[in-house]
Amino acid sequence: MKNNNFVNTLAAIIVFFAVGLGAIYMFPWHSMDWGKLSMVQDNLIVVSGTSKEQKRNEIAKFTAGASAVNTDRDTAVNEVNGIVTKITEAVKTFGIRDEDIKTSNLSIYQEEESYYEDGVQKRRKGQWRVSNNIEVVLRNVDDASQLADILTKNGATNVYGPMLTLDDTQKAGDELLTSAIEDAKEKAMIMAEAAGGSLGEVVSVVEGSSPTSVYRAMGEMGGGGGVPIEPGSSMVSKTVVVSFRLK
Repeated sequence: MKNNNFVNTLAAIIVFFAVGLGAIYMFPWHSMDWGKLSMVQDNLIVVSGTSKEQKRNEIAKFTAGASAVNTDRDTAVNEVNGIVTKITEAVKTFGIRDEDIKTSNLSIYQEEESYYEDGVQKRRKGQWRVSNNIEVVLRNVDDASQLADILTKNGATNVYGPMLTLDDTQKAGDELLTSAIEDAKEKAMIMAEAAGGSLGEVVSVVEGSSPTSVYRAMGEMGGGGGVPIEPGSSMVSKTVVVSFRLK
């Protein structure tokens, strides 16, 4: 009985697929209008435009501070704090605003020194090393030499700078966007004429890079002051990638 049921089921499946395939074969596929699918690519000219300008540096950044070594931690901390407080008050008197002064690095740690006892190397706590630095932003670069003199004369044992740059590189760079797009348009017109066509409308504009500021930085300055400082200049640039339609 089971064998007969299996044979009947198999026969029904075969008949079903045979009828289906026959229907597919007999369907008038050739007379159906399926339309037409095609990929059309726009004729585009993609070019980059660049605009650069050399601008005189406007601000100078200094890092100044003090360091001390002592067997007593509090003595070392007080010594450094006294110097940094004196420096801070001096630069404020010079005209630096509170928001242009910030602590950039504070370090307090105790050294460990090695020694030998009965031929065995051992370690013990050593002196305390304390350092503290503040970062000062000078917004009139012409006064950089005077500020460097103030920092060193008020007890700073470490002075780094100046780092010279523009005050607002974003604003300076935004002013160059228009000329960068014009540069791209001039290039695209030459390419369009060379291809035997004419330049159409702008399809897209993408900013290719951010304003880049290049500055000079002096190394550490020791005691003494009156160091001559030349502000120099920074290069600001903007690059855009523009797509034009080719007619």
